[in-house]
Amino acid sequence: MKTFATVGLAALVLGLCPALAAGNGGGPRATSGRLRVLLAVDPRATARLTGVTYTLGRGLRVSGRGFPTCSRLRLATSVQTCPRRSRVGSGRAVAVLAGERTRVHFDVGIFVVRAHRLALVLTAGRPSRFSAILPGVITGRRIRVVVPTPAQVPVPGLDVHLARLDLTLGRATVGRGRTRHNVVDVVGCRSRRHPVRVRPRFTPGPGRPSATSVAAISCRS
Repeated sequence: MKTFATVGLAALVLGLCPALAAGNGGGPRATSGRLRVLLAVDPRATARLTGVTYTLGRGLRVSGRGFPTCSRLRLATSVQTCPRRSRVGSGRAVAVLAGERTRVHFDVGIFVVRAHRLALVLTAGRPSRFSAILPGVITGRRIRVVVPTPAQVPVPGLDVHLARLDLTLGRATVGRGRTRHNVVDVVGCRSRRHPVRVRPRFTPGPGRPSATSVAAISCRS
């Protein structure tokens, strides 16, 4: 009997469109938005998730330009000392420990590392008993998130399968007037439709999951 997994993907953008001008150089039609993306992977998957690429359609922009930053070293050692406005998003994640089928729940913080670099900080337990940092690189309209090998295999013989990643990014703004920057810009808010493609990546070999994706975007004035 072949083992396979189905990936369910849903992307929802809730764009709040106040009467403001530009952010991230988006021009007078750009307004601050909110991006929510949910990725769900069948926990029976035998292949591990190694990353996700989000491709934003025209009319959507993501950038950390103008925001305070927090270095990878600081995130790994003392995330509480990061500048408050460097945190531009949040979320939840669920991982499954292979073999044991134990589920681990994470809180997720999204931080600006550089103008075109983000970091997803996953923290489990209070106080934290396990954490991981997933780097994200913004290139044009693409956001490429990587699940590093230490997050997939924290100790030899223990595989960690990231089964759910629910992220909310946006409504974070710095500056005023012409110097105002939004982490998420929405251009053409009234169209209420902005395509987003989600492409998960998995470890090679047998048991590679098949995947389906659905994206829906809405924005209200």
